[in-house]
Amino acid sequence: MRILLSKNSREKLFNFLIKEYKCKSLKELSIELNLPYKTIQNWRYYQERYIPDKIIPKEIKNKLEVLDKQEDNWGKVKGGKKTYKIIINKYGKEEIKKRQINGGKVNTIKIKNQPNLIELDLNNPLFLELYGVLLGDGWMSKLTYRGKSIYLIGISGNAKLDRDFILYIKKNVKLMFNRNAYLKERPKYNAIELQILHKFLL
Repeated sequence: MRILLSKNSREKLFNFLIKEYKCKSLKELSIELNLPYKTIQNWRYYQERYIPDKIIPKEIKNKLEVLDKQEDNWGKVKGGKKTYKIIINKYGKEEIKKRQINGGKVNTIKIKNQPNLIELDLNNPLFLELYGVLLGDGWMSKLTYRGKSIYLIGISGNAKLDRDFILYIKKNVKLMFNRNAYLKERPKYNAIELQILHKFLL
């Protein structure tokens, strides 16, 4: 869950955290929380930024003025829906369907001996959500290993704050594409990555 705090409550929260962790500045607090300094700054000073309730101690939670609450993935769902609208406005719904059909025919010819063809449904909320996540935190890569090309799609996140959401996306990838995504730990950067191997998603 992410919450939107009033200006005074935002100040109260971070003053409490600095005192609780015996820090002298937000910079030191970011080190204690193992989070990027820029992230801490944004949560402290930008009133429109939602803050993960995981970092809010129980002792002060009831003393804060909460303006709004949202699920952890709300921004990414919103991003996916916005992207869908942009695509539709640019090309039109009929053109998108036409391209899907034509693209499907091409892919069918290329991999006619493979039973697991992927059909993308632009109206599927899970796909829109995944697309929004990829735009915000995703990356694509093509690697060569022993003469073979490997196509990767990845999603990066904070090892602590984003783990539940990354696992949620992993489950949805299996539901939509019948593909197992792989979770990779990046302890050096306090990060995790979800990697999906599939050429036809690129």
